[in-house]
Amino acid sequence: MRIIGLLLFFGIILLAVGPDRVLDFIDPPSIVVVLGAVICGLIYSYGFKNISYSFSKIFAPKDDLRDDERNFLIQYFTSASNYSLAGGIIWTLIVLVLMLGNMSDIESLGPNIAVALLTILYGLFFSEFVFPGIRDQFIKNGKKEVDNSQLPKKRINILLFVICYIFLLHAITFVGMTTF
Repeated sequence: MRIIGLLLFFGIILLAVGPDRVLDFIDPPSIVVVLGAVICGLIYSYGFKNISYSFSKIFAPKDDLRDDERNFLIQYFTSASNYSLAGGIIWTLIVLVLMLGNMSDIESLGPNIAVALLTILYGLFFSEFVFPGIRDQFIKNGKKEVDNSQLPKKRINILLFVICYIFLLHAITFVGMTTF
């Protein structure tokens, strides 16, 4: 069912943007940066050995897990969700700093903004779809509830960040237009 859900998600996006514009949404370096942030965060928090263990449990039978293993995996993939969003936001800020350092080249402004926004998009995709979907497998099979009390706060922070980012981009564009 997860595969069908992801295929439907990508199918809807394909229909919305059109097949000729799909490649505009693919930026391998941004994907690598977001997933790199996830891996680095997981290594920092849980160590090397837990990466292969945790990801091997994704496709393993969930009924054989002990409660402590199940709780660890729920926590692990919740952390992966948080790290993916953080990776997207951090890379967006890095691109923004680089972009502001090179305001003399106005023609590169559009592509740089697109890359910056794609990293937020990838971070949100992994943070809100991929890792929670994996985490929820362990919750569902263990009949355990997860604490989602921080979710509204996280979403409000994301929204505020995107609004501030768009405001800043408008300010940059305005300043760039008035100086030339």
